[in-house]
Amino acid sequence: IEVLVHAINKALEHTDLLLENQRYREQLETANQELRESLRVLERDQLAGKQVQKRLMPNRLITQDHYEVAHYIAPSLFLSGDFVDYAHIKKRYLAFYLADVSGHGSSSAFVTIWLKHLVSRMVREEGLFGDEESFATGSNHLLQTVNREIKETRLNHHLTFFVGVIDTHTQLMNYSVAGHLPMPILKTADACQYLDGIGKPVGIFKDVTWNVYQMQLPEVYTLSCFSDGVLEILPSDTIQDKEAHLLQKVAESTGSLESICNTLHVKDDGETPDDIAILTIARGK
Repeated sequence: IEVLVHAINKALEHTDLLLENQRYREQLETANQELRESLRVLERDQLAGKQVQKRLMPNRLITQDHYEVAHYIAPSLFLSGDFVDYAHIKKRYLAFYLADVSGHGSSSAFVTIWLKHLVSRMVREEGLFGDEESFATGSNHLLQTVNREIKETRLNHHLTFFVGVIDTHTQLMNYSVAGHLPMPILKTADACQYLDGIGKPVGIFKDVTWNVYQMQLPEVYTLSCFSDGVLEILPSDTIQDKEAHLLQKVAESTGSLESICNTLHVKDDGETPDDIAILTIARGK
């Protein structure tokens, strides 16, 4: 009888175990279905965000003053925290910026969308970069406005910037630097060099002003701007070596966006450790 009772108890335990496993499988299947549905929703949201961000990016610009402006962005995730914008204002002032938002993914991408609308509003309503006075001081004014808005709205992000504006009638460029690394590279027929300039990032410090640097550009040149993500794909160990390597690669290229991307193998890397943005401004004969 004891053996029989023991056998019955074992059989009941086995049955309970089977039932419990069945419940676990059902719960796991339900959880997997919910997870798949959540992923589908997330993918749709990410795709919608990517499409919005893509539509906000400017098209390649070619002016009657022999200027050509182009850009390329490779996000490390589905969305990018790097953003570029440019416009030929009143057919004279070629204004542009490259911004790198701290962090990755959706929250950083939303800041770039906000930034686009803020700068567009300043150009439209305040006449930013639309006259000689704004040409002289506009880059500092832009950075101060973005800095104030970020501090007031508490977006919990900071940005690095390079903001420039070129008088296409005189080839004079004014620009400001806000924690940007690496500095843009000016390539001419005879030389290839980094621009000078320093400045604090945007969104960290209160009541900051930024220096406006001035440079007389040559008749023919290419100006290449990069976000710091490009340094992550270079083989050197130190920042100084990476910057030297980048300068050499740009010197080896023709200066066009396509040539720079090919020389750096940006489009061949697939997934990147950080967002990469490249902006080129070229002036030919």
